[in-house]
Amino acid sequence: MAATETTAEVNFTTVNFTTAPPQEPWDCTRVHNSMELWQRFSEGGSYYYGVMSVPLIILVLLVIIYIDEVNFLLKDSVYTKRTRYSIWVLSSFPFLGVCYTTGLFVPRTAEVVSYAGGYYYAISLKKFTAYCLHLYGGKEAMVDALKGDKVVSSNPFPCCFVCCCCNQPLSLERLRILDWIIYQVVWIYPLFGFLQVLVAVEYAGRPSAGLAFTMFIFGGVCTCSSFICLYGYVIMGRASRFVLKQFHFRGKFAFIQILVGFNTLQRILISFLSFFKEIPCGFPYPDKEQAFLYHSYIILIEILLISLVLRHFYKNSEHGCIVEKTEVESSVYTKKEELSAFSNKAIKMKTVDENNKQVYTEEV
Repeated sequence: MAATETTAEVNFTTVNFTTAPPQEPWDCTRVHNSMELWQRFSEGGSYYYGVMSVPLIILVLLVIIYIDEVNFLLKDSVYTKRTRYSIWVLSSFPFLGVCYTTGLFVPRTAEVVSYAGGYYYAISLKKFTAYCLHLYGGKEAMVDALKGDKVVSSNPFPCCFVCCCCNQPLSLERLRILDWIIYQVVWIYPLFGFLQVLVAVEYAGRPSAGLAFTMFIFGGVCTCSSFICLYGYVIMGRASRFVLKQFHFRGKFAFIQILVGFNTLQRILISFLSFFKEIPCGFPYPDKEQAFLYHSYIILIEILLISLVLRHFYKNSEHGCIVEKTEVESSVYTKKEELSAFSNKAIKMKTVDENNKQVYTEEV
C-alpha cells in the first residue's frame, strides 16, 4: 500500500512539472519576436493572414514596377551616367518596401530598418540632385540657363517659413552652397543615426531618462539634417521645374518631395499621437512598437501609389529633349517707343508685365 501511494504521488508531481506555462498576453505592453507573431497569426485566423498579406503583395508589386522601369531606362538610355542616377532614385522605392515590410514582420528591428531606410533615401536625394545637374550639363550650365530669372526664391513652398537668406538670382557660389546643404545629410545622418540605434538597443535593455534624452537628441539631429537637405532640394527643384519641363522634371520633383514628407512628417505625427495614447492598440496587431507599425503599414501603400505615378514620368524618352533657358528680363522688361506725331524728342517709357499688359506710362 505504501509503495502504491508513493507511485501515485510521483506520477501527480510529474504531471505538474510538464504543464505548459500560460502564454504572454497579446497586447501593447511588449515587443513580440517573429516566432510569436506567426503563432499569433495562426491562432487569429483569416483576419491576420489577410491584413499581413497586403505588405507582401505591395512589396512584390514594387519590385515588378522597378524591374520594368529599369528595363525601359536601359533600352532608352541617352547618357549612361544619367541612367544610373535614375535607377538609383527609383531603387529607393523597393528598398523602402523591403525595410518597412521587414519591420512589420520583425518589430524588434524597428530602429534598424528606420535607420537603413532613411539613410538610403538620403543618398537617393543626393542622386536626384546629381541627376538634375546632369540634365543641365553641370553647375555652370545651370546658372547660365537660369540667368534670366530675376530671383530664385530662398523660401519656396513648403519652406515658405524659412527666411535664412535673401531672395536673389542664382549664382555659382549660391549653387555650391545649395549643393552642400543637400549633401550634408549623407554624412550627418549615418553618424548620428547609427549612434541613435546603439542608444536604442541599450535603452531596450536598461531604460533610463538619460538614455531616452540622448535618443531624442540624436533623433533630432537626424531630423534637422533631413529638413535642411529638403530645403536645398526644394530651392533647386522649384527653380528647374519650367526650364526642364521637356524632361517631365516637375512631376519627378513633386512626387519625390511628397515621399520625403510622408517619410518624415507623417512618422513624427504618428509618434506624437502614439505617445499621447491617441492611436488605439491593435492594428495591424497589438505591439509596443505601435507607432512604427502604423507608419510602416500606411507608408507602404503610399510608396506603391507614388511609384505608379512616377512610372509615368520616368517611362518617357528623353531623346531630343532640351533645356529651355530663361530669357533675360523675361518677366519684367522695359520698352521704348518713339512718337513722331508732334516731336522726334517725345519719347515714352512703358513698363510691361509678362502678359504684355501696360502697367504705367511715363514721359521722359
